[in-house]
Amino acid sequence: MVDDLFYMLGEYFRPSEEGGNPVMDLVILGFSKYMSALDELLHDDFLGVKQDSAAGLFDRSDSEKSFGFERDAGTFDRAFGAFVDRLEERWDKISAHREGGHLGQLQRWRESLNLP
Repeated sequence: MVDDLFYMLGEYFRPSEEGGNPVMDLVILGFSKYMSALDELLHDDFLGVKQDSAAGLFDRSDSEKSFGFERDAGTFDRAFGAFVDRLEERWDKISAHREGGHLGQLQRWRESLNLP
């Protein structure tokens, strides 16, 4: 089974010149937790585009209250900075609970790409 997995990964991560996929998923333990954190913080908190979002740059009830790029440039910069900080904090917590912590995750990711 392990050999099959490595064969599949070798095919999937071939260079694009050899027909491989140039966009590589984050192939590490906890992938779904990382993506759930991104989904929640990006769509609910930062953008506010999910049906039940209570925050974000977009106001579903009155588009005039939504973020305006020229009008609210400073607001966007602050909100984006806060989003990145919260995402980094959540991802750090996810990594910390994995075997080997952050370094273990990095090593597993590099191994999945056949990097030293």
